[in-house]
Formats: sequence, structure tokens, C-alpha cells
Amino acid sequence: MSHYSEVQIELIDECCLVAALSRLGFERKVEVHQTPQTLYGYQGDARSQKAHIIIRRQHVGRAANDLGFERQPDGKYRVWVSEYDQKVRREVA
Repeated sequence: MSHYSEVQIELIDECCLVAALSRLGFERKVEVHQTPQTLYGYQGDARSQKAHIIIRRQHVGRAANDLGFERQPDGKYRVWVSEYDQKVRREVA
């Protein structure tokens, strides 16, 4: 089971983040929540990480984990991405 890595990003505008994800091909696959929701691993197991903006694993790729963006108190987003997905995406790129 891969674990999630935490990445801090400078984006603070929710609409811009969702628009960027849409341009990357995730249009209509992005969930936006007022309260953070649970992220799930590739086997459907609930993880301890939660996020406000989520792309569910079935839209990320085969054997992928959910990808999440958690809004912090300062308005910036913390990105939750699994080690597996980071590795696979680098190999494909």
C-alpha cells in the first residue's frame, strides 16, 4: 500500500484550480466540497487524508489512488498524491 505525500502549492483560487484541472482533462471529474471528504486508496480503502477538491481514483488511472487538494486556513491548498501515482506519472511523462 502506497502512502500519500503532502505537497504545499501556492494556488489560493478554487475556481482557477478547478479550471486548470479541467484543462488537464479532468473536466466533469472534479469534485468540489465545502467540507473535506475522505480520500480512498487503489483498493477502495479509506485513508486518513481528506480534501476539498478531489479527483477520484478511477479518473486518475488504473490502480491509482484518489488525488486531493485540501484547503488550509491560510487559503492555500495542500495536495495529497500517493507515492505510487507520483512514480507512475513520472515514468509516463
